Amino acid sequence: MEGAKPEPVLIVNFTKNTVHGFGHPGWSDPPVKITVVNEVMVAFGGSESSLGSKSSISGSVDRITGDVEATYMLTTDRENKWENKVLFSMNYAPKCRPAQRMF
Repeated sequence: MEGAKPEPVLIVNFTKNTVHGFGHPGWSDPPVKITVVNEVMVAFGGSESSLGSKSSISGSVDRITGDVEATYMLTTDRENKWENKVLFSMNYAPKCRPAQRMF
């Protein structure tokens, strides 16, 4: 269908221990480290600093329902953490479904 927006793709890679898909594909879409895995949840988080700002993302995937909750934040990156300010914040709440393996 012409003009239709592509569905976002979230990739949970247990081999590389990463989650991918919260950035801007082709521009900035760094993988985020998985921090916890159990029977019902996959939690992830990470951050990086550049040019006086810090970007971070943290969240989880419910392995039973497919619900995802994640928060991306861009803040100033000052030595005294109490002086930092939030420049941008975005919450994600997509519903995931498992993909079929290709091979």
